[in-house]
Amino acid sequence: MDIMEDSPFDLELYGKEYEDVIYTAANPKIEYDLSLIDDGIVMDYHGKYSVIPITEAGELLFYNGCIYKPTKRFLGNYLPFYNNLGAKKEPLIFKGTNKNKFLEVVLPKISETMELTVPQEIKDRFITEELKPVIYLDKVKNYIQAELRYRYGEHEFNAFENAPSDNFIIIRQPHKEDYYIDYLERIGFQPKQHGFIMRNEDEIYDFLINHIHELSKECELYYSDSFKKINIKSPGSFKAGLRVSNGLNLLEMDLNYEEVPKEELKDLFKSYRMKKKYYRLKNGSFINLEEENIKEVWDILSYLGVSGKELNNETIGLSKNKALYLNNVFQEKNLEVEKNEDFSQLVEKILNPNITEYDIPDGIQAELRGYQVTGYKWLRTLSENNLGGILADDMGLGKTLQTIVYIAAIKKIIQSAKFLIVCPSSLIYNWQDELENFAPFLTSYVVTGTPKERKELIESEENVDILITSYPLMRRDINLYQKLRFHTVFIDEAQYIKNADSLNAKSVKLLEADHRYALTGTPIENSLSELWSIFDFIMPDYLFSHTKFMNQYEKPILRLEEGVLEDLNRRILPFILRRMKKDVLQELPDKVETKMLNDMVEEQKKVYLSYVESAKTELDNEIKENGLEKSKLKILAVLTRLRQICCHPGTFIENYSGGSGKLELLMEIITDAIANEHRILVFSQFTSMLSIIEKELKTQNIPSFYLEGSTKVQDRNDYVKRFNQGEGKVFLISLKAGGTGLNLVGADTVIHYDPWWNPAVEDQATDRAYRIGQVNSVHVIKLITKGTIEEKIYKLQLKKKNLSDSVIQSQEVFINSLTKEELEDIFG
Repeated sequence: MDIMEDSPFDLELYGKEYEDVIYTAANPKIEYDLSLIDDGIVMDYHGKYSVIPITEAGELLFYNGCIYKPTKRFLGNYLPFYNNLGAKKEPLIFKGTNKNKFLEVVLPKISETMELTVPQEIKDRFITEELKPVIYLDKVKNYIQAELRYRYGEHEFNAFENAPSDNFIIIRQPHKEDYYIDYLERIGFQPKQHGFIMRNEDEIYDFLINHIHELSKECELYYSDSFKKINIKSPGSFKAGLRVSNGLNLLEMDLNYEEVPKEELKDLFKSYRMKKKYYRLKNGSFINLEEENIKEVWDILSYLGVSGKELNNETIGLSKNKALYLNNVFQEKNLEVEKNEDFSQLVEKILNPNITEYDIPDGIQAELRGYQVTGYKWLRTLSENNLGGILADDMGLGKTLQTIVYIAAIKKIIQSAKFLIVCPSSLIYNWQDELENFAPFLTSYVVTGTPKERKELIESEENVDILITSYPLMRRDINLYQKLRFHTVFIDEAQYIKNADSLNAKSVKLLEADHRYALTGTPIENSLSELWSIFDFIMPDYLFSHTKFMNQYEKPILRLEEGVLEDLNRRILPFILRRMKKDVLQELPDKVETKMLNDMVEEQKKVYLSYVESAKTELDNEIKENGLEKSKLKILAVLTRLRQICCHPGTFIENYSGGSGKLELLMEIITDAIANEHRILVFSQFTSMLSIIEKELKTQNIPSFYLEGSTKVQDRNDYVKRFNQGEGKVFLISLKAGGTGLNLVGADTVIHYDPWWNPAVEDQATDRAYRIGQVNSVHVIKLITKGTIEEKIYKLQLKKKNLSDSVIQSQEVFINSLTKEELEDIFG
């Protein structure tokens, strides 16, 4: 039909013919008259022509020679009158209540689309002002009640009641009225009697936070006094209280929000945990749970594992190990906190142990450096507060000495205190030797030997201050150790328990002790789970279960989630004391010398003892036959062979597979040194030993250089240059070939694998690293096999070195200087 618009055409409709008919998409102008009668209003058709619907639904109307296509709105207003109003229809009369309804509802609608002739008498009574919606809001129980009213001019009435119609006629705006009803229903209100009610708490909160402001822009709102009390507000300023409880080894914490009654904190945080946006107070008001200080406090409570039941208490009881975390986290989040003096002192002492007044106990045979005093005081502070820690100083800084001073100090105070040290097998005698050197007044047992011998030692612990055992033997004897309770247990080289599922880890965690410490230069080697396992020993549950730790820290940190690593550091750093050599360089001498004792493994020990017995007989016969002076070369050969066995029997015994205690110790030292970014020179008299070490380094993928007498000069220079430029981790050097003439300042650690007859030669080798151009303190380590010729020669060297006139120049002089009694002692 649209293409026919404005083009005349002929039409036959219901048996009649019409000429010059046109089509238009518009509403016809149909005229009606309104008139007044005594008790009503008359509406009559005023047009000359009938209105004829062409289609059944009236989409097309024929009127006055034109086909109209009216709007849907027009049809909605017109069609109800079609059957009653027209050219040949009787007028409509509205009386009584119908009159009021017509004036209020029908007239406004049809006046929008139809041509009405209204008498002036009626017009004078029209109120045609714009609709102004008014809403009265009230609180009934826990609900919201709304009364919607329409205001036209000075006249206002309830949306569900008729408009007043005494001497006036309100021309209502039904579309706008319907809009406000729909709007209220859309945001959660339900019609009830002559108003609306909202029962759902979520919808009430949503209305208050999102809709009421928008509604106020379109409607005039009035609030009852009870409604005003259910406004949404911030929880208000937050304040925590932290204190050390009197008489108890606990912390007490209380939490306060300005606008939240204390008895409602449990339910408030329960709502937050359920991810609700609000909490409704018992007085009807809403607390906005999206405020930042709600999340911050919840994070703290979640970490602490505080239960809802505990939130109901006046104070929350916590372990002292949470003190540093709480102090840091409240400070970092700018949350107000009030601390009592004991709490502040606890934090200050752990962070600054030097302020404590712990004295170095009398009888310690060492001059402690400043950082070592700090370490000792740190251990004491943690112990005093029933806390554990990880002493993670760089190798060579004296973790052993700091530990011994701590033990000595505790023994002075608590004479009955007993201590256990668990360490690698290669270090058990080194611990005992250090105890004898630094604190000779302390007694110790190295728990080794057969199961029966070990049982006797453990059960006689009352006779000794300190038990020293290895990880393997501790595992085997754990049932015996569990019967004892120690004041403090130390685990040395704590990376031995890095695997939480290992027997080492499971066993040490069964030990009963008031205090626990871990010593290690490498608290983390491959994963954060290793750190968790160590913390699970020193302070069980401090870092939660392993599963929770992985989910809360390890996995998020691997995903580089923001803030997680910082949060973990906030928890652990107060309990890890780690100083690197570069950090305390000013306190260190240019050269630090350490003697480390090792024990032989069983097969190695058998070889050694067998060889000693045969050597005694052989040398006894030699001396009887040729005399001591003429037997010196034979003695030298025998001593050299024994030294080789101490190094590794494989240096001269083919197909030997029994291992070497000294090699095990060397690899532990090298691994630890590399983990702490040190580079190492290893000297040995025996090239066969250096070859074994080189093979072991390759097995462990540790890059190294190897220099011996047969190394070409050009290669020597190349190796030295590359090593000093940072290539490689270890430089293996034959004592004779590289003891002089080399500049290897790229290393800061020197290991003498086997003691040389002449200490001056060792000193010259050490000077390859300890020389002009070296910017680091050099750590010199001498490996000595306990209870063997090595230890006896070492003690004899010290004795002779103390004689000012006996500077030894060669191995022959040393051998020549041996008396018959000294020789007998060596083989004794």
